[in-house]
Amino acid sequence: MSSNIYTTLIGKLETLLNSVDEVSKVYMHPIDRLKEYPSVVCIPTSYESSFETNQENLEIRRFKLVVVVGAVQTTIKTLYTSVLPKTVDGIRDKFAENWDGGSIDGHRVWYKLDSGEWGTGETDKGLEAWCELYLDIKLLTDN
Repeated sequence: MSSNIYTTLIGKLETLLNSVDEVSKVYMHPIDRLKEYPSVVCIPTSYESSFETNQENLEIRRFKLVVVVGAVQTTIKTLYTSVLPKTVDGIRDKFAENWDGGSIDGHRVWYKLDSGEWGTGETDKGLEAWCELYLDIKLLTDN
């Protein structure tokens, strides 16, 4: 069984997210203060495994992506109707066009990207708008 699944997936996700034109900064770890907008914070959140066959397990690795945009010299309306939607669409489009999870244990790696809540908050830098995205990565592994 492969022992570097998370390392492989985190590297592929970081590369893909850094290639999104609408994203200024990618963090593959929790962070308290963002310095650039739009930013994406991506962290693993859960792991599921079930028996697929007597030789393989079906695994789902879930990641949470938080897309954050700042309201410097703009309005909340612009954040919600332009900046945040364009950033989220840019991420979705990049996955649709360029996802290459490759293979692990000789099996293809699939993804499913879903949206969670959208919201606003205030920091010492001003107003922020954010969107949660949930990324499920599905793969078969040898048991």
